[in-house]
Amino acid sequence: MMIALEQRDEDNYQERDYNTVLHTQTALLTHLNDGKSQDLKNLEQENETQFRHIQNLEQEKETQFRHIQNLEQEKETQFRHIQNLEQEKETQFRHIQNLEQEKETQKAIIEEQNEGLRKYKIDDKYLRKQLAKKDRINQELLDQLKEADMMCNKLSKQLKTLLQKK
Repeated sequence: MMIALEQRDEDNYQERDYNTVLHTQTALLTHLNDGKSQDLKNLEQENETQFRHIQNLEQEKETQFRHIQNLEQEKETQFRHIQNLEQEKETQFRHIQNLEQEKETQKAIIEEQNEGLRKYKIDDKYLRKQLAKKDRINQELLDQLKEADMMCNKLSKQLKTLLQKK
């Protein structure tokens, strides 16, 4: 019986050792699970943070994409505006050429008219000189005519006087 008691003690001792090992292993596993659980929670939080960060980046990417589209539309609008300005510039250039051509034509006409006026002015000067000369001649003739008239009157008086004396 002693052997049976010793065997029982031994069995109880082994069972206690086994339970202690199981308890230690369970505690270790619980500790490891708690650590893994905390790691998992940390990973979930990091994953959530990364997910929000990715969403923010996607929103920023979308905002930048819209900004780029707006810039491209603005660039297209400016390009069309530049084309319109170039067309307007071409129209104005043609208008300026027409005005310059008209100016040259008017200048030529004015030069012709000036030449004609110079010619008339020269003719006018000549005619004025001729007229002045004729006026002097007429004045001289008038003076001579007056002198002749006075002489005629004088002679007539003398003749009358002579005729009366006779």
